[in-house]
Amino acid sequence: MSEDEFDHLAGEIMISMGVAAMRKAEGQALRRQAIRGSDRTGKVIVFPDRGTQDSR
Repeated sequence: MSEDEFDHLAGEIMISMGVAAMRKAEGQALRRQAIRGSDRTGKVIVFPDRGTQDSR
């Protein structure tokens, strides 16, 4: 393998590692966003009005 071929192969490996790291970081960010989103849906649960039926 010539020096140029080696440099090209090393560059391809570095690019692949960078892409893999970016995908991993993106996946982690999406999971964090999904967890935060499930905690704060913005939906309000409306319970039926119990009025004066409270026997406490």
